[in-house]
Amino acid sequence: AYLEAPFTLGITDAYVRSGSLYFLKNAVLPEVAAQITALSQGPVMLRILQADEGQKLFPGFSWYDDEFAVYEEHAGYALPAVMTRKLVLLAESLGARSLRGTGVVDIASLPDGTVEVLTGQGERLSAGKVVICAGAATPRFLGILGEPDETENRAIQV
Repeated sequence: AYLEAPFTLGITDAYVRSGSLYFLKNAVLPEVAAQITALSQGPVMLRILQADEGQKLFPGFSWYDDEFAVYEEHAGYALPAVMTRKLVLLAESLGARSLRGTGVVDIASLPDGTVEVLTGQGERLSAGKVVICAGAATPRFLGILGEPDETENRAIQV
């Protein structure tokens, strides 16, 4: 089953909505405003705060006349263990099979469009879609497969 955006996972206890402020110099305001306009056509909700408005909303920050901030009200952070566990349970409820702590030795794309995974236990599994959660081991794992690594080690890769 596929989830169409926008969708709600119902994982309210795994996400902490803290909001974000990104401070920038006024010299880049036109460029940033154009980017925000483009991004605002999707689910991302951003707005520009000039120093006077920002000072009223967030008096705890130092606001300077030559700066503005991009405000992302719905930004926040996820609690990694809780979020991962809930995403796995959601995937299972939609028909996915999950194997925790299973080593992957090889992955191959088959001619019929399916993906075959060889586990460390010698089991061969095939499916139309495969998601591998390798966490901090992702770069090393992708290197073994000869795949380019476009991940950042600072984030859980799901």
